[in-house]
Amino acid sequence: MEFQRTIILTEAGISDEMLVTEECVDSTNLLARKLAADGAASFTAVIAGSQTAGRGRLGRTFYSPEDSGLYLSLIVQGGELPGSEEIESVCSKLTVAAGACVAQSIDELFGTNTRIKWVNDIIIDGRKAGGILTEGRIEGGALAFAIIGIGVNISLPGGGFPDDISDIAGAVRNAPLQLNAGTLTGSGSGSAAASYPREMLAGRIIRKLSALLRALSENEKSAAEALYDDYLKRVNWMFGKELAVKNTAGQTLFTAMAEGLKRDFGLIVKTRSGDTVVLSTGEVSVRLTE
Repeated sequence: MEFQRTIILTEAGISDEMLVTEECVDSTNLLARKLAADGAASFTAVIAGSQTAGRGRLGRTFYSPEDSGLYLSLIVQGGELPGSEEIESVCSKLTVAAGACVAQSIDELFGTNTRIKWVNDIIIDGRKAGGILTEGRIEGGALAFAIIGIGVNISLPGGGFPDDISDIAGAVRNAPLQLNAGTLTGSGSGSAAASYPREMLAGRIIRKLSALLRALSENEKSAAEALYDDYLKRVNWMFGKELAVKNTAGQTLFTAMAEGLKRDFGLIVKTRSGDTVVLSTGEVSVRLTE
């Protein structure tokens, strides 16, 4: 199924040279990294119909079958990154910004109520329907560029999800993608989003995220406050729930109760011994124990 580039370009509000589309790649992040190193402009988008080596946080894989998902990477060159912050803080803010923009776009186009599981999981109806992976190149102690990778399961894969993720994975639409005279059948309206969900979602995310990152790089206080407020309302369902806090190797370090979110997007938790700990996005992941 070829991409309808005109739809993406129009919805995103970008020029043709800022969009790279491929039917299949190993990883959109890897391709975007190469393009960024070769001087591709900020907010150039790389989109693939499938990935053979899709990547998630902490070395995990991201299942990326053809014709059921959106696999998108956005290049952000150093001059467009939020300034006066530590590298880890910048990457954290990029991940959070992408999560918020993805959730907003899904809700606007498909009428969902998208939540986020700290820090980067897109949750619909209690299942993971997408995720964010932010990577970058460090030169001279600063980020030369960053790559924001976004994966969204728009519809259920024709053969279902693999056994190892079948109990947690979900999709924006709870039906496989089926084409009938160029129109998506099943759930959804007769709008362009129903006919071209991949293209419309891609364009909407690119437009929202590029505008937000420009505002953040210019230190617009209102943009930072709006991002925090939107992200908070999408993660606050976790507060009061017990979490297993895991290290980068996937080993459980301790269990704790989620209590709040700091302004720098660190997750505030209380351990069983009563200690308050702020979790950093680059150090750990969390999983609900319930």
